[in-house]
Amino acid sequence: MLTFINASILTALIAVSIPILIHLFNKQKKKKIFFSTLRFLRLLEKKRLKRIKIYEYLLIVLRTLVILTLILAFARPTLTGKPVITDQGARTTAVIILDTGLNMRAYDDRGNRFTRAIDILHQLTAIFNNDDQVYFICSSAPDDVLDKASRIEQTNGEFTAGEWIKALSTARQLFKDHPNYNHELYLISDFQFSDTGFEKIYSSLENVHFFHIQVGNGPVENSGIDTVIVKNQIFEINKPIGIEAYLSTADRESPVSIDAHLFVDNKRVSHKQVTIAPGENMAIPFSFQLKSTGLTSGYVEIGDDDLLADNRYHFALNMPANLKVLYVDDAPSPFFRSALTSLKEQSNITFTTERYATWARNNFQQFDIILLADFPNLPVQINQRLRTYLQSGKS
Repeated sequence: MLTFINASILTALIAVSIPILIHLFNKQKKKKIFFSTLRFLRLLEKKRLKRIKIYEYLLIVLRTLVILTLILAFARPTLTGKPVITDQGARTTAVIILDTGLNMRAYDDRGNRFTRAIDILHQLTAIFNNDDQVYFICSSAPDDVLDKASRIEQTNGEFTAGEWIKALSTARQLFKDHPNYNHELYLISDFQFSDTGFEKIYSSLENVHFFHIQVGNGPVENSGIDTVIVKNQIFEINKPIGIEAYLSTADRESPVSIDAHLFVDNKRVSHKQVTIAPGENMAIPFSFQLKSTGLTSGYVEIGDDDLLADNRYHFALNMPANLKVLYVDDAPSPFFRSALTSLKEQSNITFTTERYATWARNNFQQFDIILLADFPNLPVQINQRLRTYLQSGKS
């Protein structure tokens, strides 16, 4: 059923008669003047007048249509009633892929990129009808298809890179499973990723309308801590503990100056300033001394940049009050026996000495360190126990 939102303006349809009235009022009765010698010219004149009348009528129709169109446009005609839905189901299948990788945690002059992407996502979902099929995919978890935008918001981003090839493959399968009339694919990202094979899968999506929604202004200026390694295998009170922090930078054009700080138990104990060449990794050594036994926590931190999530790396050390060592040797030398006696008297280390014939009966997990001297080929079961022991953080 056709209705008008602004029906009151239809009274202006009276203006349609204006071109006709103008034509009637301007119509003048022509005087007839006969010349006996100009009959041929009179015939030519009649043909010309007929053409002029046709042009005048066409001009009247054109002016009338212009006025009619303007009035109907202001009246805003609309169709009411139930929409026609085909047997295929919803009119549109839409897949929205949101970049939830580490790069989206960056900040620029407009704030946090992931927060802005979530706002765009909610605005985007509002344009779809109830009978449209809309699906959401996180680039960092492409196998999980979500049906509500609020579930993406709860992820709050990830600390890994997005898997765009898998995400596009999942979108392609959704389009196959839901063959509606219109297919739309939306990508919300800062597009700072580089994924091999992305273009190949992208071009294989046929009959799909693509929409790229850019979040962020240009590349991210970022330096980060890739990992922190504790160099010591054995910890002792008031003895140096070596720490190595591995830094990298995403800047590809110029060297980057970085301030790195070591904190132990929330107190800064060391500071170093280094310069990293574009695209280079660098290991920065630190050292500190343990002041007490038990659990010691620390972290390495660098100065702020566009991406704060990788500017701090935590670590923890456990210094037992009494270090238990299992020493296995069938024939320990006199020199080593003397060293064991000295360590027992001067440190918090407790030694248990065993031979290979009987050492396996001990519970390995009750020892902090196992020392094997001249060990023979060990059975598979013993190797498995030692592997489990090492995986628990022991030495």
